[in-house]
Amino acid sequence: GGFNEALAADPNYARALAGRARAENTYAMTAATGPAVRQNFDKARTDAQQALALAPDLPEAHLALAQYYGNASLEFARANTEFERAAKLAPGDAKVLLLYGQFASTMGHADNAIATLQRAAALDPLDRGTHFALGKALYTARRYKEALTAFQDGLAIDAEDPQTKAQRGLTYYALGDLQNAHDRR
Repeated sequence: GGFNEALAADPNYARALAGRARAENTYAMTAATGPAVRQNFDKARTDAQQALALAPDLPEAHLALAQYYGNASLEFARANTEFERAAKLAPGDAKVLLLYGQFASTMGHADNAIATLQRAAALDPLDRGTHFALGKALYTARRYKEALTAFQDGLAIDAEDPQTKAQRGLTYYALGDLQNAHDRR
């Protein structure tokens, strides 16, 4: 693919190493089976570390390493450190903030998650997935009315998204609004 071609032309292209590391992480988490899971995670770690050796302030490389620590080795403190570094280096990158905010929410850091995801949504207001992640973080924090607003914002972008519609229904249920919880619209 593109990352391998770029690296064939320049083996020290840090951005391509970081991109390939992120792709390897994603493949290991979503499509690989058996020994390929560990092999792809190991490749991701190696590529991310090589990218950081070449470009220590490359946000994508910190993001790739954060994903490795969070998903492969389950070293959550190290993952958090790498996510924080990526977000500090790329405060205007909505995708970095989205991934960091999702991780922070999963780790139970509700206030940080919500603030980070609000920034991501402000930077990329047309990304339905960011509104969904914000809604989930708010829902987890039991801030149901705000969660409902985030889900509505996502449905304004894609009115038929089943994941957002389902989560909106759960939010109405949490608010005690059973009529809207059952509404299929």
